[in-house]
Amino acid sequence: MPRTRRQEGFTLIELLLVMTIIGILAAIAIPAWGSYTQRARLAAGVAVLKETKLRLEQFYAGNRSYAAGTGCAVADFHDPEGQFNVSCATAAAGQQFTLTATGVNSSAGFVYTINDAGIEATAAVPAGWYSGALPVNRFIVRKE
Repeated sequence: MPRTRRQEGFTLIELLLVMTIIGILAAIAIPAWGSYTQRARLAAGVAVLKETKLRLEQFYAGNRSYAAGTGCAVADFHDPEGQFNVSCATAAAGQQFTLTATGVNSSAGFVYTINDAGIEATAAVPAGWYSGALPVNRFIVRKE
């Protein structure tokens, strides 16, 4: 009775097949992950604008002005991700304001604004993010 030898290990074709599958999955997953993290950074910048607008509205309720001295009533803008520089401009003797978030680092090229009337706008995005005319009255946080 002949003894059959038991196969151990993997054949070269099996290894190539597994490597091909891993390569295809990586080609899909890596760009999707980059897009996901970019959207999260943009959402954080938009959240800073909305939070700062809320703080300005709270100040206005007690002081009847968005301005304090020569500038905006809320001076400490904070983007925890470090992806946006936020600035504030007041007008009409402190009765109006415009907040602007300008992207830096990996969010460079994005510019968002929000004003006292609650109008949210996208003033600029990098090439390939939006094909229409800018500014547009909404926040663009994903490629269209």
